[in-house]
Amino acid sequence: MTTPPPEPAHWENPFIEKLVDSIVINELRISPSGDKIAYITEHFGSERDKKKSSVWLADVGVPGSSRQLDIKPLCHNHLIKWSPNGELIAFLSNINEESYRLYGVQVSDFSKEAILLKTLHKQTSLAKDDPLQNVSKFEFSPDSKKILFLAPEVKDADEKIREEAGDDVEVFGRWNYARPYVVDFDSFEATKLYNKNAQVDNFAWSPDGTKIVLVIHQTPELDSPFYSGIRFETVSLESSSTSSPTLLAEFPGPVLGTPVWTKPSEIFFLRDPHSSSEGKKEELVLYSEKEAINEWDAKVLDDGGCVLAISKSNTLNPLELYTVKIKGLPKKSSSIEDIKNLEVTEEGNVFNLPLNATNLTQITHHNQHLADAFDLEITSKVIGCKSEDETTDLDAIFIAPTFSHPKPLPTCVFIHGGAYDRATFAFNSNSNYHHWQALLLSLFLPSSNASYNSQPIAFLSPNYRGGSGRGEKFASWTHGRVGTVEYEDIITLINKGIQLGLVDPERIIIGGWSQGGIESYLLATRRNIEAKLGEWKIRGAICGAGGTDLDMLVMSSDRPYLQGEGIGGPPWNAERDNRIAENASAVLRLKRKGAAEAMPRVLILHGKEDKRLPVSQALAFREACAGYGVEDKVEMAVYPREGHILGERAHLADVLARVERFCSGLLS
Repeated sequence: MTTPPPEPAHWENPFIEKLVDSIVINELRISPSGDKIAYITEHFGSERDKKKSSVWLADVGVPGSSRQLDIKPLCHNHLIKWSPNGELIAFLSNINEESYRLYGVQVSDFSKEAILLKTLHKQTSLAKDDPLQNVSKFEFSPDSKKILFLAPEVKDADEKIREEAGDDVEVFGRWNYARPYVVDFDSFEATKLYNKNAQVDNFAWSPDGTKIVLVIHQTPELDSPFYSGIRFETVSLESSSTSSPTLLAEFPGPVLGTPVWTKPSEIFFLRDPHSSSEGKKEELVLYSEKEAINEWDAKVLDDGGCVLAISKSNTLNPLELYTVKIKGLPKKSSSIEDIKNLEVTEEGNVFNLPLNATNLTQITHHNQHLADAFDLEITSKVIGCKSEDETTDLDAIFIAPTFSHPKPLPTCVFIHGGAYDRATFAFNSNSNYHHWQALLLSLFLPSSNASYNSQPIAFLSPNYRGGSGRGEKFASWTHGRVGTVEYEDIITLINKGIQLGLVDPERIIIGGWSQGGIESYLLATRRNIEAKLGEWKIRGAICGAGGTDLDMLVMSSDRPYLQGEGIGGPPWNAERDNRIAENASAVLRLKRKGAAEAMPRVLILHGKEDKRLPVSQALAFREACAGYGVEDKVEMAVYPREGHILGERAHLADVLARVERFCSGLLS
């Protein structure tokens, strides 16, 4: 019987506590007047079963002006929005209950407690079946007198009786559709706008507030628009009837983000010409050469300039909020689209905004205690080379503590997820592998009492094909080719790090989450057996929330269409090449002669309730290793209640402790 490894002692490295308690700044929203910013903060790790976040208001260009909204008890608040007249801030909150209701605060009374929008507008009666209690999205009307929101349809009496009796069979095709409702602040009565057997996914107001465009999916299933496309339908608020929407157009695929109705005859929306990718962000992303921008918002001013608010971090400095005012828009334009679109070309080039560091005003110091504790000098650089097939320029980020060293460094190769994501000089974000890099850098702080401090650890983060920030062609490389070009790119960039004398070829650990976990499984089962005599091998692999049988993944994920993209389609597609899925599936790779014996030590980390890449993928790999008699090489930790991205404080601390022990033990 395999003896499990000893449990990691979280308290051995006090920096773990600082990391899981660090503050993440989200949802920046500039006021209509451009002089204030509302935003949300939350701890990187939450308490069990109770995610908490806070609403803040700050003044543009005024350091230290942030003040927190008084919400008791502390709960989860999100989806913050300004009313167009700038008088009200509204958001969704689960104060004292599991469902989300609409809450608001008058900006002039921001120091007071947030209250239900009904109460705010003097309508205090709350019906038991009020649709306002399960809101998922909302938007103010252009005149700030109405609010439009999405909520699941209220259950009828028969449904409630069956549910209470335990007759809660889930019948596919019997869907609980999200419905759009509009509320007039004068009466505060909710009026349902759509009754068809279809899912309303999103919406937008017309400029004059008399009509609403609805984005319709055939079913609530996440991949429904990939199979059935979407419909745009409009509803007129001038008519007494709410059951006769007008079909505006049909579209063969998903719509990203929220549509924008700019003129009576113009509605704009974002689409991806190459479908979508797991983890793809549904908003436009700003990149900085030496920093990572987590969130941003822009607002055009009456004088033709604009205000930009960003939350940014770098390798040594956690997230904080910054603002800047820009005089005049790029290329003499008078449209905010020139900032939001950033002049992206097909080659992926972007227009550089005039944002020197001296232009930015730091507004917050939420993570100052962590920044002060992270007193370390580092060397960071971007290394580049051609892909193995000579078709593409590649790059990777290299980071190491600064010191005088005669030899290359033991290196952790951390592989980003997505695949539509990108390695940046970030400090804290969910895409930064749960703070693995910051944790391992902290081992070499002067104040560290960690047992492993003989030699610093370096970090290499490859930006492989399939990722973002390099244009459409770069992002679409892995469609139908997972396990080929992106795998080769990771190998090529590690080779480049070795050639430059940065990476010690004898001491390499690889790791990643999601797509990074898939690549880590692949490297664990392929690299050591494929390496030629004298070439580098892997000492260990950290496989976080990864997939190991990509055909089975398509059939068990909550995003089957999406998971099938990388392998050329689902298993039932008779025209696809089955070798693609086999090539990229780690459990099948173990069948190769000598693969199990050559496999390095593996640390598996997975959320038990992960629907995107189910935990069965990790269990299958562990069982396969047991079948080949190498289960002693595998350490596996499964986290109850967690989905694809871990969130509970204790679980994140456990992950960090295991990663520290795994890396320090194998790289020493």
